[in-house]
Order: sequence, then C-alpha cells, then structure tokens
Amino acid sequence: MSFEKFIYHKVSLGVGSQTILHNVSLEIAARETVGLIGSSGSGKSMLVKSIYPFLLPKGSNVSGQIKLKHKSQETECLTLGTKRVNPVLLQEVAIILQDSLNALNPNFTIGQQMQQYYRQLVRMGQRPITEMKTSIQAVLQAVRLDSSEAFLAKYPYQLSGGMKQRVNIALALLARPSLLIADESTTALDAINKQEVIKTLQVVNQNLGVAVLFISHDLSLVAQLCERIYVMDQGQVVETGPRTAILESPQSTMGQKLVQAYQALQSHGAEEASAGQEKVPILVAEGLCYHLPDKHILKEVSFELYARDALGVVGSSGSGKTTLASVLTGIRQSTAGRIIYEGKAIHGKSLAMFRDIQIIPQNPYNAFDPFVRIRDHMAEIIRMLSLQKGIPEATSWAYLAQLMATSQVEEALLDRMPKQLSGGQLQRLSMIRILLLRPKILIADEITSSVDLSAAIGIVDLLRKLQEELSFSLIFISHDMAMVRQVCNRLLILAEGEVQECGQTQEVLNHPQKAVSQALIVAAGI
Repeated sequence: MSFEKFIYHKVSLGVGSQTILHNVSLEIAARETVGLIGSSGSGKSMLVKSIYPFLLPKGSNVSGQIKLKHKSQETECLTLGTKRVNPVLLQEVAIILQDSLNALNPNFTIGQQMQQYYRQLVRMGQRPITEMKTSIQAVLQAVRLDSSEAFLAKYPYQLSGGMKQRVNIALALLARPSLLIADESTTALDAINKQEVIKTLQVVNQNLGVAVLFISHDLSLVAQLCERIYVMDQGQVVETGPRTAILESPQSTMGQKLVQAYQALQSHGAEEASAGQEKVPILVAEGLCYHLPDKHILKEVSFELYARDALGVVGSSGSGKTTLASVLTGIRQSTAGRIIYEGKAIHGKSLAMFRDIQIIPQNPYNAFDPFVRIRDHMAEIIRMLSLQKGIPEATSWAYLAQLMATSQVEEALLDRMPKQLSGGQLQRLSMIRILLLRPKILIADEITSSVDLSAAIGIVDLLRKLQEELSFSLIFISHDMAMVRQVCNRLLILAEGEVQECGQTQEVLNHPQKAVSQALIVAAGI
C-alpha cells in the first residue's frame, strides 16, 4: 500500500446557487472496507465525483482537499477544484461509477477493451507494455473470472450483469490502485449477482490489500462487506461508527430512518397484499414466446392475473422480465402465444387495445424530457385524454390534484425540471402521470432500484395504497425478493425466459420446486 490513510478533508461542492456538499470529511485506512449510506440526493455520488472535474456538472465549484497519509507519516495534500485531475489520484484511486453496467462498449470484445485501457496506463507511465497479457490474466483471476482467450473474445452482451460488473472491477484493478470506490455497483443486479460482486470485493480487499469505499442503498450488503459506516444527509456527514453500532443503534435521524426501513423490509409481518380472490382472470398469458434471430428471450410463458391482484415477477438479470413487460403492454409483439384481456385476445392487435395496461418504467429520469417542466408533461397526458377519451381537462386536473394529495407530493414540484428532483420524488410523479390514464393493469418495472431503501419503502407503500383506492391489478417486477414479499400475494419466478414457479408468494418462498428458484431465495436471505 502506498498510503496509510486516504482522507476527504472539508470537501464542499456547489452547482450554481445549490449547495450539494458542505464540509464533508471522511477517512479510509489502508486495507479497510468502509460503507457510505444516505438517502437519494444526499450527495454520496457527488462526493465520489468531486475527485474528477470531468465528471461534475458544468458550473460546479469544488473546494477542499484529499490527504494521503503515508507510512513515513508524511501527509500529501491534493487540492480539489482545479481543472485537471491530480496524477497521484489517478494512480491511487479507481472508481466504479453508478451506471457501470453500461460502461463497456458493446462493439468491442472484453479482451480488446482491457488491452485498450492497459495501453492508456502505459502511455501515462503507470504500467510496462511487456506485462500487459499477464496483468490482464491476473486481474481477471483476482475477480474470479475466466482468463482464457475464449472469455476475452466475448462481447459484453454475452455476459450476465454480475460478470460485466466483475469485468469493470478487473479494469479498475489494472491500475493497481490503493483504494477502490464502488458507487452503487450492485444496484441493477439480482440477488445472486449482488452476492457475486460482494464476494469479489471481499477477495480484492483481502487478497490484494485494496481498501474499499462501498456506496450503497442496500444495508444488508453494507453489513456484509464493511467494517465502518458513514451516514450522509443533505450534503453532510451526520454520523459515523463501527458497522454494528450504526446498524443496531443509529444516533442520527437519517441513520434511524434508513435502519428502520431496512428492518421493516426484513420483517414477515407486512400487511397482506391484495387478495385477488376473483375467479375470472382479468388477463391471461398463454404460451408467450419472444425470439431474436440468435436467442429465445421468452419461452412458453403462461400465467393468470386477477382483478386487484398483485403478482410479483422475479428473476436474475437477463431472465426476460422486462421483455415480458414490453410484450404485455404491446410495445413488442410476441413471436407465439396470445394475451387475453377481459376475455378477448389482444395479441397482434393495435396498441389501442393495450391502453388499459400501462407501465411505470425503471428509470424515472429516462421517462421525462429533461428540458420540459413536470407540469407540461402532465398537461400533455391531460390533453391526450381529452382528445382520445373525451375526458374534460378540468376533470383530469382535479384528478391529478387528488393523486398528488394521496401521494403526499407538493404541487410546487410541478413547476420544476426533472433534474431538480430526487429519484424518489420523480418516481412518485412518474407513477402519478401513468395513473392519470386510469389503467386497469399497472406494471411496475424495477421502480425502486434507483432509490434508497427508505424512499423505496415509501414508493411501495404508496403503490399499495393507490391500488387499494383505485382497484387496479398490479404486476410488480423486481430483483428484490424481500420487497416482492411485502407487496405481492402471488409470485412468478423466471429463469432464461421460462416460468420456474408460479403460485401464492409465501408458498413459493417456503417450498420452491426448482434449483434456480432455491438459489435466488437463498441469495436474497429470505
């Protein structure tokens, strides 16, 4: 290790008139694993990006220092806020950013991308060209991946989400950093792949001696990996301490809020989800298939959805969950099979046949035009309802006010741009916008994956409340088995496009029939 302590010292960050970080200080010792938790918008990711000016929004104003305390007791101070990255930081710190699953170029093989990055390190004088092949093989082995030529010849689309994330970790390790910062590196992964990434970070820490700063919404993963935890709220560190102290007896308001949300999710005593007792299904999927030229995405998927039902759809990354949602909403046409809605087959018909089936997309920031106010997004839906269904605009505006009051969303947020809202706020508004259409079936596709646990619990509680009041049927797609258990009375498990289990949630969780289902449930800690 080239340092004994890595210190963020009084780091502040402002963008325009908005203060993002205020005098944030934290320390990471050599070989230590440290967790950083906080609500969405608390400044966790911006603290990471403060090291690299090119990652910050335009108009950012950064101040503070990075201090590297060496074994000789000499302290090296690096001032933040300059336009160029200090070369010492490039050598000492590697970052896996939040959207790193999309960091790999789909047009190049894994081997080509690793060689390209290694050559950049050579040009910077950090690594010798003669060690390129052995270095690439060594880091792949370190993250428990195949280092053969066959693996290096693969393209990103041929790897699971967990494998792609481990490739990103391997790329970061090529620079031989002293500190690895993992910013929400498990967010888009299923339970099995999350565990793979955590095991990989543990191996990197224990075998290579690399310190880890692990930023996450998932307190169960933080508890597995980290020795100490920092809690952030509104751009400040509000609490720090050993893992056990923070998770068992948090002192700050934010720490208590996050831990309470985590404990609520782990409990078995959630209110019973919608009973779905209707005998006649509102929707039937019969043998749905979706094929690409070189791959079968969905294979004979069949299930029934009843009025006021809450059906959870769970599976590993690439199992076909989102493809199923797009087929059910008419966005994609199934290759075979049919969809029966209210007794009528709608497969192959126009999109107008699917108007009663709506979807809340995974990423709310991709669901809104970033240059249009929220109020104008709502107005567009209201005008469409007036033209297509003859619903008076005044009626729809009144219904919007009712939905916002039920959702406890302030009217003032309508006059903001999407980028001015937190992930939790924008996801609530995304839900409200879809509910303006008065769907009979609502598909929620990973709607809690990009927000912190307390915000996720709030969104799910709101969803259940709205379902009870508006009587729609729900298909809840998620990687999070614990969240599904709280929301859904029935559960469907997908693997490689095939239905593995389908039945009452608790029955499936207690008595899974297939090995892949058992693996998912065990990995989720259910």
